[in-house]
Amino acid sequence: MILCEKSITKNNMQYKKFRDIFNDQIFGESKKKLLEKIVENPNRYVGIFRATTTKTKIIQNLTQTMEIRFGDAFEKVVRAYFEEDQYQELERRIVQDKNQL
Repeated sequence: MILCEKSITKNNMQYKKFRDIFNDQIFGESKKKLLEKIVENPNRYVGIFRATTTKTKIIQNLTQTMEIRFGDAFEKVVRAYFEEDQYQELERRIVQDKNQL
């Protein structure tokens, strides 16, 4: 498939906007929230019968959180990309009423 130049250059999202969306979404308050979780539920990270070390559990928590936030950030970037071309966002829920199922 050959793409014409017009379709490639139609939307030029600025790198700074792209970067800011990812940085805010992925790294925004992740360390602060992790510390709050540790303080609120220390038994989730430290325990006699825990199969993993505390360090491993914290790393696991951070990486899983970043994976989820990456998906959220990617969704925001795609939405911003289309908004720059004046596309209208549709309702996220396809079925408005559960009785329609």
